[in-house]
Amino acid sequence: MASITFPHAIEKLGGPNYAKWAYEMESVLRYEGLWAVTQNNDPQPDAATLGDGATNYDLYKAVQACREREDKALAIIKFNTDYTLSHHFPEKATAAEAWTALAKAYRVPGVIKALALF
Repeated sequence: MASITFPHAIEKLGGPNYAKWAYEMESVLRYEGLWAVTQNNDPQPDAATLGDGATNYDLYKAVQACREREDKALAIIKFNTDYTLSHHFPEKATAAEAWTALAKAYRVPGVIKALALF
């Protein structure tokens, strides 16, 4: 099986490196235009959001683009998370659910978070 080369070289999330990983992963997702997906700020479009002149095909294309952003954001998170941590989010999790679950499991608040970056 061929290996997949990921264009952004960051260390995979292993648990203790969460603060650094989250900082770098946020940067990657922002660079790729996908940060809004992880924050539940990329709702799937409907006829009302596209406006009166939109056709069914326009709606189809907009929905497909939204799904592709979701898939890409989740794939980036999964590619950069050690497989042993995949139990933190269900198989059909969204990118936002995966991001939130990993943060809940590994984010350290306050001063400890700042020290973990170094």
